[in-house]
Amino acid sequence: MGRGDRLEFCLPLSPNGRKTGRSEYPPPAKLAEGFRTPQQLLRSWYMLFFQLPLLPELLLQFNNYDAIASSFQAMALNKNAFTATDLQAYREAIAKPGALTSMLNYYRNLPSSFSEMSQQWRVLEVPTLMIWGEGDPALGKELTYGTQAYVKDFQIRYVSNASHCVQQEAPDLVNQYLHEFIDAIAP
Repeated sequence: MGRGDRLEFCLPLSPNGRKTGRSEYPPPAKLAEGFRTPQQLLRSWYMLFFQLPLLPELLLQFNNYDAIASSFQAMALNKNAFTATDLQAYREAIAKPGALTSMLNYYRNLPSSFSEMSQQWRVLEVPTLMIWGEGDPALGKELTYGTQAYVKDFQIRYVSNASHCVQQEAPDLVNQYLHEFIDAIAP
């Protein structure tokens, strides 16, 4: 659910970075801009909760990590996108020693990253496709507006019947968009 996406966007900004497709994470400057609006702050309430020491770990572990599994289903517009087997796999992965705290540490690091996110970013020169679920309850669609100011060759595809986990909710469409994009930029 997005934990590697900030790094994913920043990698192409390094001299050796290369990226062609991504989903559900705006440029860092757009995210910082979004966090200055009441709407996005309300959508991101959980990020504030995750700043607390130990309490998030205790609550998320409770009842075999049910809060994590149920959050995937609650967020999804396509309630069939996550099978019982999928949810059990998430539970098992997050139950590994250190995994839950590592996940939460991503969010705990965000406040220290805000000044970095707001810095002047150079324009990304790598062709980029962003695939965005329009029903995302965590990241508003407005975070995508103006992304072309940060990416020279930018395409966005909105998926109306998907939320934050667009690749799980609409895998065929996401794959189609990725294939079309790669075919169009391939030499």
